[in-house]
Amino acid sequence: RRMYSVSVPSWKRSVSKTEYIRLLFDLNVRIGEIVANSPKKYRANYGDMLIKSALEALKYAQMANGIYVSTSMPETDYHLRRELLQRAKGTAENISTVGYIFLEQIRKHDAEESGKIYRREEYLGTICSEISKKISAVMKNDRTVYQRKK
Repeated sequence: RRMYSVSVPSWKRSVSKTEYIRLLFDLNVRIGEIVANSPKKYRANYGDMLIKSALEALKYAQMANGIYVSTSMPETDYHLRRELLQRAKGTAENISTVGYIFLEQIRKHDAEESGKIYRREEYLGTICSEISKKISAVMKNDRTVYQRKK
């Protein structure tokens, strides 16, 4: 019987330098649930934007993760990785803002339970802040590794 080695996708790894990717994956799943369980009248604008932004942040993070950081990496790769991480970080921060607007519309105009809305807002704000911090830490580490080259 032949055994095959299967690598674990980066977003499924529990503790690693790519934890921000796992957090972004989990965020995407949760946003899908939040939007699906929200009034339809907000889905076409805020809900869709929230889903697209979360998917975009995950895409940028995964693309950046595909660029290996080392002292021998080309300068163009370093800058591309940095740009992709900045995009992932900025997009994650925007998710928190769009999510807040989305949930505030529901709070003001629908009979959603206020505590439920608050918990969702708190989740989005907390997780997006955590993702932003983790990406910043990765960027700082990348800079340290890359500057050893000089």
